[in-house]
Amino acid sequence: MVSNEATHAEQGAWEEVAPGWRQLYGDFDRLGVSIEWHDFRTARALDWGRSFHPHSLEVCLNLDGRGAVG
Repeated sequence: MVSNEATHAEQGAWEEVAPGWRQLYGDFDRLGVSIEWHDFRTARALDWGRSFHPHSLEVCLNLDGRGAVG
């Protein structure tokens, strides 16, 4: 079950690409885990760091498309 609070906290980081972001499972603050889905294109670089949680491990699995870090 996804809490509204967790969803709201994450949405600020994804405003530019909504509706290309969706929380599928969890609540990082409450459960320590959050699984999210991203499907979007941008004209310019996106600051992923705005969505990161302090003292966490963020993993990105790109199944289709192109992405770059750096």
